[in-house]
Amino acid sequence: MATGDRPQGSVRVVLRPPGTTRGAYGRRSAVDTARSDEKPQRALGSWSVIDRAATALDATGYSSRVRVLVADAAHGVPDEGPFDAIIVTVGAWDIAPTWLDQLRPDGMLVLPLVMNNVTRVIAFRRDGDHLASTATEVAGFVPMQGDSSHAGQVFDLPDTNGSTVKLSFDSGVPADLFQLDDVLHAGAAEFWSGVTVGHGISFADLHLWLAWYLEGFCRLSADGGTELATQKRWLPFAVVRGAGLAYLVLRDALQGAGAEFGARAYGRDGQVAAAALIEQIQAWDRAGRHAPPAFAYWPAGSRRSQIPADAAVMNKNRGAITISWPPSN
Repeated sequence: MATGDRPQGSVRVVLRPPGTTRGAYGRRSAVDTARSDEKPQRALGSWSVIDRAATALDATGYSSRVRVLVADAAHGVPDEGPFDAIIVTVGAWDIAPTWLDQLRPDGMLVLPLVMNNVTRVIAFRRDGDHLASTATEVAGFVPMQGDSSHAGQVFDLPDTNGSTVKLSFDSGVPADLFQLDDVLHAGAAEFWSGVTVGHGISFADLHLWLAWYLEGFCRLSADGGTELATQKRWLPFAVVRGAGLAYLVLRDALQGAGAEFGARAYGRDGQVAAAALIEQIQAWDRAGRHAPPAFAYWPAGSRRSQIPADAAVMNKNRGAITISWPPSN
């Protein structure tokens, strides 16, 4: 990390043991990290990473401009900053208050922000008492560990082959998941939305839309040996409603027009779950697929009364994230 009294172009990098975040670059920039262990141990290879970085920096003549540290940057770095930029390279469920404390008023914070199990890399700048996004990218990162980690919940569903399908919930876990115990043992029904996507066209914002607006949303994964693992053209996004489970599937659209989105449903309430999924696919088609959304982060103490009426709000431990989609033409 670089402080204001360092020469222009100076950089400090914070490295952590494997599985943690890393940092930033640029004049007076910070590369933030979160710890993976209370005490890094050589047995994990953490010190060899740090040693190699220091050796390489020295060999290339950057050792006087780049400082290698071991720290839990979720707590900030004492006696450092403020920084022009802070870049986080691990999935962050929330924004640490120290990052905002050590960021210049006109500085930029870039981080992979996890929102109900879907991640976007977002560049934020200050806008009064909150942060407003200036750019976003689709990406995935390993989750943050240490004090800023977030533990979701995983529910195992046995299938007819004796293997396991996993439902991963970020938050808002339905209270009656016991109703799904044998849901995969019955046959499946498919329902179709009429919404299509052309070949080679990204629909990543559909995943984001579902994460924000679909109650009971979860991520779906299948162990080897499950019937689901042998199937094709399904996506790892699902919804639970009562005794029903439905997940996102694709089929060829008519006349070679790409693929159509649908839902494959199981259980007594499978049709209810499928209807909820189809409803949000169609809502995304009307209002979310034509332009990227904007995000804002409202830290604790900010004036949430200023949040626009059309923004959706997702609460976090230290603040709230909002998402707004431009009006559709």
